[in-house]
Amino acid sequence: MRTWLRRRAPASIAAALCCLAPPLAAGAQEQAKDAAAWDAPPEAKDVQNPVKGDGRTVERGDKLFHKYCVACHGAEGTADGTLAKRLGYKPANLSLERMEKLTDGEVYWKISKGRAPMPAFEAQLSSRERWDLVSFVRTLVKSAR
Repeated sequence: MRTWLRRRAPASIAAALCCLAPPLAAGAQEQAKDAAAWDAPPEAKDVQNPVKGDGRTVERGDKLFHKYCVACHGAEGTADGTLAKRLGYKPANLSLERMEKLTDGEVYWKISKGRAPMPAFEAQLSSRERWDLVSFVRTLVKSAR
């Protein structure tokens, strides 16, 4: 039993602490596979980032991203985090140009509301912290320009 705990417990603890998400149900897993189906409501599109120009928002967002998001999305946002393979589907690649098509309000809504296995961060992070994450996520996009 001790051997099992040594091999299994750290992974279980890491999954619980890093991802902070419940296990996937069959329906949620199918929904999660279709990233295009996860659209923010129309009213989210027009919501503006109130901290966009404060100069430290990206720095704060970077710290939050590394604390809460890297385990699944990876350090560069390319969906290659240490827990990504265990999810049963590939997390969103935040470095793709398609991210530029989402408004700040839509990204904020997705961070706030989450979708299994991604937690709803509105219960864990302040509004400013979620906007800081939006600002940082914008820096991950690898544009073809």
